Amino acid sequence: MNQAVRIADWLRQIRMRLTNSASPELDARLLVRHIMGCNATELILYERRELNMDQLSGLEVLVQRRRSGEPMAYIMGQQAFWNMRLTVGEGVLVPRPDTETLVKAALDLPYNNGSWRVAELGTGSGAVVLALAHERPQWQLLATDISPLALQVAQQNAQEYAQQNIQFCRSNWCQAIRPASLDLLLSNPPYIAEKDPHLLGDGVRFEPHTALVAGPDGLDAIYVIIASARSRLRPGGWLLLEHGTEQAFAVCQCMAEQSFREIKTVADLAGNPRVSLAQLHSRATC
Repeated sequence: MNQAVRIADWLRQIRMRLTNSASPELDARLLVRHIMGCNATELILYERRELNMDQLSGLEVLVQRRRSGEPMAYIMGQQAFWNMRLTVGEGVLVPRPDTETLVKAALDLPYNNGSWRVAELGTGSGAVVLALAHERPQWQLLATDISPLALQVAQQNAQEYAQQNIQFCRSNWCQAIRPASLDLLLSNPPYIAEKDPHLLGDGVRFEPHTALVAGPDGLDAIYVIIASARSRLRPGGWLLLEHGTEQAFAVCQCMAEQSFREIKTVADLAGNPRVSLAQLHSRATC
């Protein structure tokens, strides 16, 4: 690399090299900002400056990581979600904007200012449970995950935002949750089919397979959660599940078969069916 080249020129070169990215301009600017430790406005002011040799070496490493398909969130070590910037990294699913639909659907439930007991299954980075804890400080929340690494990251994020109304527990879906103890159970479980071509997409192959894939049709985890949720919810309790855009009918049908009522599906910002929810009207046991 030639250290006489200005930052503006490096931005153009990086943008041209990131042929695998859907947003090469944004990625290039974020990588350079990361190396320089500056914000978006400062980068504009600095574009006629030059990078030193250490910065150039570090930038090349980051560019190569992105060219290999590694998610920007892993490279930056953070991902924006709701009104937070969360720590993420290898072994933890990157929070998606679509999952904010799950948070909003939970906040829209008729809780009447009560102190609900809430559990999130498969918390990952803790994005959903942290957003709910911030918006509903009177709720008592339990965040579970089968992955010790995910729980460690989620707890780190909770400490960063000083959320005191969350407990964390290692659990395979509902196994660690007491019967008839919850007012709300929600999850963004794995819901991609085993042979879905999206698994080969930009960044996705770096994320944990178990957080993405759930059987031949992507519904294995969802069916397990719906069946076990019946006995964990109190009568009148709510179940909310994020799912794929073509899975709403199957999810709602399973909810109906498992004694849930008031079933409906909520669309994400793109208008795609993203979250299905239902209420348990009578206590049922598995």
